[in-house]
Amino acid sequence: VQMLLDKGVKLNKQYAYNRSCNYLHIAVNNKHIEMVQMLLDKGADINARNTTEDTPMLLAAGNKDIDMVKFLSNKGANVNVRDRNDRTPLCFAVQNKNMELMQLLVDKGAEVNTHCLSYSSCTTYLHTAVNNKHKEMVQTLLDKGANVNACDYYKKTPLHFAVQNKDMEMIKLLLNKGVKINDYSNNTLLHVAVMSKDLEIVQLLLSEKNTGNLSNLLHIAVENKDFDMVQMLLKKVPSVDACNSTQDTPLHIAAKTGVVEIVRLLLNNGAGVDALNNNSLTPLHIAVESGEADIVQLLLSKGANVSICTNINETALFIATKSKNTKIVQLLLDKEVDVNASNNTQDTPLHMVAKSGVLEIVQLLLDNDANINTCNNANETALFIAVKYKHTKIVQMLLDEGADVNTFNDNGDTPLHCAIRNKSIDLLEILLNKGANIADRNNSRFYPLDIAVQNKNINMVQILLDKGADVNACDTNKVTPLNRAIHLKQVKIVECLLKNGA
Repeated sequence: VQMLLDKGVKLNKQYAYNRSCNYLHIAVNNKHIEMVQMLLDKGADINARNTTEDTPMLLAAGNKDIDMVKFLSNKGANVNVRDRNDRTPLCFAVQNKNMELMQLLVDKGAEVNTHCLSYSSCTTYLHTAVNNKHKEMVQTLLDKGANVNACDYYKKTPLHFAVQNKDMEMIKLLLNKGVKINDYSNNTLLHVAVMSKDLEIVQLLLSEKNTGNLSNLLHIAVENKDFDMVQMLLKKVPSVDACNSTQDTPLHIAAKTGVVEIVRLLLNNGAGVDALNNNSLTPLHIAVESGEADIVQLLLSKGANVSICTNINETALFIATKSKNTKIVQLLLDKEVDVNASNNTQDTPLHMVAKSGVLEIVQLLLDNDANINTCNNANETALFIAVKYKHTKIVQMLLDEGADVNTFNDNGDTPLHCAIRNKSIDLLEILLNKGANIADRNNSRFYPLDIAVQNKNINMVQILLDKGADVNACDTNKVTPLNRAIHLKQVKIVECLLKNGA
């Protein structure tokens, strides 16, 4: 090497070897201080970069080569240089938890308050050291003037990291350095601490002055199902009925968690049992929707109003039938709820359960005086709905209880038309046995027989003909069932119609 140097070799030229480094980079990577000295003595650029933007100092720090870092820094190498990912030598030291290297760099003038931009969150060295739970490193950075309140991209301070890690010693260290409890996003460390479910940390932070925004702390604790945290916060927060952005109170949140004791705790501390959120939902509505029967029972025992409607005019009973929860339906019926209250589309609980198909709930509603022939805004009774969804047993029950078998909806259809359109022979026979009129036309002047032919269902055609359906009746366009069958090329139906007098 000495001979080549004496011959005047080009020292700073990059070669396609080991990331296109020059001789100095190679010597540093080989940890050969004597050779580095020789190259520097001959004029090698101590801050030269290779094709990946690394300088000798960056390579030495990345290699955790303390002797080389010390040597280069003594020779005037830039200790604050950054690679193409914006990492400094100090980044490597802190990231690798190398205390000796970090101490050396800060003693040599490494800047402690810049962001280590290789991390998308733009954390500082202090953030990283705190997250690594390296107390000695944190103390050194603080002693060198690291900003204890520096924020990363997400507006989190190092204290946020300590709280998230549940690192009590680190929290105390940072608090003693005057860290602010609040960050710039109005999301206090208390929120982070409550989310972490660490009661001791929350109590420590609450003991500090200027704890800042206490809103929604109770919501978080309730959502976490953290009884002890809720109990403690109830003594600290200004209101048990504080609302979040959707106007939910802690009781709204608790109603869907399934934790009865938290619901009871909130109620015993004065929580409003009938508070409304943005959708006009009460805690009772939410408990019903979530299927939390024990919480429903508790809310009812505390006087929850069963008649309050949501913004789409649904009562708790309506929601219970929609959720298919028999036990909750019974609890609400025991409170003498209005069984016939309708929603925005004039559907009643009976309409809803005719759709959901829970026979037991149908019976409960009928036993509690549900109006069996009430129509919704499409002029359909519960029987129509049950036929549409092919709930045979419910159809039979409704008919046995007196449902009008020949009622018309807005399209002029009867339940019989619907049953045929749905190709349900069982329902067809049930309706016919209950007196369904085979001669009723809908608004398109279609008889039930017309629909059966249109559906190409010869079995239904035969059943209707056996019941006396008019084989030659015409629709609005003077089309007979035979015309329709011929058009559809249904040979067997044509033969059937002809045999019956078409």
